[in-house]
Formats: sequence, structure tokens, C-alpha cells
Amino acid sequence: MWRFLNNVEPPKKKSKSAEEKRAAGKEYDQTKRQRSFQNSWQAHPNFKLWLRYDKETALMFCNICEQWATSTGQAMGKTEFVKGCSSLRIESLHKHAKSETHTGAVAAKGAAEAPPGTSTADKLLRQMNQTVINRLEVMFRTCHFLAKKARPFADFVEQCDLDEAKGVDVGQTYRTEPKCREFTDAISEIQRQNLEKEISDSKFFSVMCDEATDAAVVEQIILFVRTLNRGLLRRTAEALGVTRFIPTRTGGTRWIGHTQNALTNLLSGYPAIVQHLLEIKEHNQTSNDSKGKSAGFLKLLLSRPFLGFLHFMVDVTNILGRLSRTFQRMDMNLPEMPKLVKDTVTSLDKLKSQQGPALRQFQRAATDGTFHGHKIEGEPINKAECDLAVTSITEAINIRFDIDAIQLAVAKVINFKSWPIEAERDFGDAEIAELVDYFSPVLEKAGTNTNSIEMEWSSVKESAYTDYKPVYNASWEQLGVKY
Repeated sequence: MWRFLNNVEPPKKKSKSAEEKRAAGKEYDQTKRQRSFQNSWQAHPNFKLWLRYDKETALMFCNICEQWATSTGQAMGKTEFVKGCSSLRIESLHKHAKSETHTGAVAAKGAAEAPPGTSTADKLLRQMNQTVINRLEVMFRTCHFLAKKARPFADFVEQCDLDEAKGVDVGQTYRTEPKCREFTDAISEIQRQNLEKEISDSKFFSVMCDEATDAAVVEQIILFVRTLNRGLLRRTAEALGVTRFIPTRTGGTRWIGHTQNALTNLLSGYPAIVQHLLEIKEHNQTSNDSKGKSAGFLKLLLSRPFLGFLHFMVDVTNILGRLSRTFQRMDMNLPEMPKLVKDTVTSLDKLKSQQGPALRQFQRAATDGTFHGHKIEGEPINKAECDLAVTSITEAINIRFDIDAIQLAVAKVINFKSWPIEAERDFGDAEIAELVDYFSPVLEKAGTNTNSIEMEWSSVKESAYTDYKPVYNASWEQLGVKY
């Protein structure tokens, strides 16, 4: 009423002291309503199918979102009913029931549990004609190819245009980059489900984890799941006293070294590997797929021709490995190469007329029809096939290391390590003459007096042998500065 009185100030409100405020707060805490979970909520038609209450933590949960939220592409952390809702109010339940995450999870659950042919997706698929299905199949294969080759989604449209130019019916719908991303996500989800089922059906498996960088330079965690075959193989090897037994891959940068290592491990671990495969094949709890693979490997490992060829390959790779290791030496120089290549080809050709040491050892060990206690079957190794393999290898070596006279001449006179330890009067003269003849057009065009080169070569040799003991310590840089 004070607003209707002129020139009259309303009385000022009396402010409360700090003690009065604390007292009022305590009174409110004692008299305010204490909220609690109502059991009737679990019978409510909008909540009874999913609401769960944990008395110990006093938190409410949604059973459907806990299981199905991720399958809709929604992050589980977006709804507190997955982590536990502490707001014990019916308004919180209504809000969650209408949320996008919850409705998506309910739809995913309904689609997964619907009988075949009754879900919305199945009905839509039945309504689509075969032409549309064929077009989608082509597009899905294109998306799968792009994903495997790490190609961008932008290539999808051009690939569809190319398919159309080749006469493939791809239609005009879905030919967009967003649809390519959508199709790829669908393929990825199916692959994930198949992998999840395969892992779930396995009795045992181990997991290895490592970090890598993807094509977008984003760090990713790689999980690699393996069955227990390697562990069981290790146990079999220990029981048989075999120390080197783990099979290794034959590929790699230095393929000769990888192949040699793979052959050595396979033959050294032969008793353990064969015994392990026999146990897998005969075990009642082994899957049919594993039994089939084991039977196939055993057929090879118990074959006399196959074992003979393995030992033949040991002889071949030992010869090639020696050449490879020589080429890897830091002091290796080109003039040595022709002799090394010739010696290698000669050693390989000997395998045609006589067996190598590894193959001879196998033939002696298998005279009674067994190898490491296991019966082997089949005829001896086919010599004609081995000779053909050697011929192919030697031809490839000769082609690969075809060094012409000019290359050898350059290497001989340029590399001090190829010079004789003691001075020789005629060393390099023929090579220098050949080089001068070959490069004379270029040298004369540059203003070089080619007639004086051979005389200067004799002077260079004399200076090198005089100033450097031994001569292979000489360098062209030092000689050039000094003279």
C-alpha cells in the first residue's frame, strides 16, 4: 500500500544476521521433503519395461539403453540412465522416456527381436524390386573396395560414373559421398558383428594391443585376437624337447634371410609341429574348420616330395644367402661382383648334377619311409622340377647382374680398394683407354685434351702409391687438393 501514499517512505526490511540465516537453513533442512524412489514407478506403463532401481547406490537405470544404445550410433555417455540417475523424480523418468537415445535404443531392440520378415527393414526390403537390390549390391561392393584400398569417399561418385560407362546399371539414387559413408558404416558394423560372434563362439583366445597411425595421421589402437594354437604348439615343443619351432613368415625386405629362417624353423620344429597338428585334428572339441586346416597341413608335411623340396630349397637359399650377405658388406665393390655371381651360378648348377647337403641328409634320414618318427608317403623328389627351378634362378641372376665393360672399367679405376696392393706398371691402362674412347665426345665438348689423359693416369698412379701406404687409404679428394 505504500505506493499509494505520497511523500511517505516504506519501512526498511530488517536484515537477518548470519546466525539467524544459519538457524533458518537448519530449520529448512529438517522440514524439507525427502525424495525417494517410488515402487509404483516400476509398474508405470511408460517405465515398467526398462526401469531398474539399485537400492544400494540409490540410482535409477535403463535396461534397454544399457544394452542397445551403442547399436544406434548413440554414445552411452549421453544418457545418465546408463551411468545411473540420482535424481529420484518422476519428471526425470518422463524426460528419459522421450529422449532420442532411449527411443533409438527401443527401436534397435525391437528390430533385433522381431521375427524374420516382420521388422520394418525386412518389409521395406521385400517391397524393393530386384533391380534396386542389384544396384545397391554394386554400390556396396564399390564402397567395400574403397575402404579396403583406403581411398576417400569422394572417389565413390567417380567410380559409379565409371561403372555406368562400362554398362553396369547403378541407377541415379544414392550416388553421393554421404551415402558412401553410410554404406561403409553398415559394412563395418556387419563385419564387427561377425567378428564378435566368432570370438564369442571360441572357447579360448588371446589379445594383443598396439598403437598405430591411420591414413588421416590419427593415432588408433589396434587389437589383434589370436586363438591358443601358438601356446599349445609351444607346450608340445617343450614336451618333445624341441627348442626352435615357431613358424615364421617368408616375406620381408631381405627375402633370402626371411626364407632361410622360415625353412630352418619349420624343419627344426618338424616333430612338434606335426604332433600339434595331429592333436588338433583328433581332438573332439576342435572346430571342423580347424580340423580341415590341420588335415591339409599334415598332408603336406607327411609328403616325401614336399619334404624333399623343402630341403632342396635349403640348399638353394644357402647359396643365394652367401651371395646376399657378401653384397651387404660395407667394403663391397663392383669389380668383385662378376666373380661372385659366377661362383654362385656355378654352385647352383652343381645342384643339377648332384644333390646338395641338406637334400642328401633328408634322403638318408628317410630311407625307412619315416621322418622324425612319422610315416611319410609319396615318390622321391622330382629331379626335373628341381633342375628347372635352378635354371630359372640362374637365368634371373645373370639378367639381374649383367654388368657391362664400361661399368667394370669405371669401378676398377675409381675405387682404390680394387687397386693392387703393390704398384703395377700397366694397371688400369686398358680401362682408362676404353673410358676415354667411350666418353671422348663429352670430354672434347667440355674442352678436355683427351690426348693427355692416359699420361696423367700414370702420374696419378705413381702419386697414390708414393703418398699412401697402403694405397686403399687414398682418396680422390685428397689427391685433387694436393695436385
